[in-house]
Amino acid sequence: ELLANSITTTQVAELIGCQAITTVHDRRKAGTLLGLKDNGVYKFPLRQFDPEGDDGVIDRLPELLKTLQISDFAKLNWLMKPSRAIEVLKSGNKDDIEDLLVEARGVGVAQ
Repeated sequence: ELLANSITTTQVAELIGCQAITTVHDRRKAGTLLGLKDNGVYKFPLRQFDPEGDDGVIDRLPELLKTLQISDFAKLNWLMKPSRAIEVLKSGNKDDIEDLLVEARGVGVAQ
C-alpha cells in the first residue's frame, strides 16, 4: 500500500533526466533517494520528486532522508503517513524545515 504510487528505476531516470539507471541506484545507496524493493523490483515513491527541485527531488529531501536514522521501510512509513514532512519541504520555509529536521533526528531514538 505504501508503494502504491511509486515508479521504477527506469522511470526515475527519465523523470530526473539522467542517462543511466546506475545513477538512480547510486543515489538510492547514498540515501539521497528513497527506493524499496518490491517483488524484486526497486520502487520509488513518486511523492519525493519535484522537477523544479535540486536533482529532480524535493529540495532538502536528501538531507532529511540522511537525518532519519531508521530503515528505508520506516523512512517510507514516516514520510507517507499523514504528516507534514513533504509539505514542509515543498514550502521552503527555513524555520519549519529546521524544526522538521530536529524532529527527524529524534525518530528511532530510544527514549
